Amino acid sequence: MKFTLASTPGGCSLTAHDFHTATSFPVPMMAGDLTSLLSTLLANPEKREVEQGPVLIVRTEKGASIRTAQGQFDLPWSHLFAIEGAPHA
Repeated sequence: MKFTLASTPGGCSLTAHDFHTATSFPVPMMAGDLTSLLSTLLANPEKREVEQGPVLIVRTEKGASIRTAQGQFDLPWSHLFAIEGAPHA
């Protein structure tokens, strides 16, 4: 499985790719803001969730869950630090 982050008009899109399919999830937040919000959550191990506007990120046992009005997208720990296309600080 490979995960990518791409800028879109008005936000960004997270995509999970495997050998046969790709599933995209729109996030109503700029890519840099999303990675910053993820960093905020990861920087504090006691923090369970962070929220900015319409985006809530929840720490789960398996990784991080990005939640919006459109649904949720789960990022496993093993892929969280190597999302292709993510802006680097």
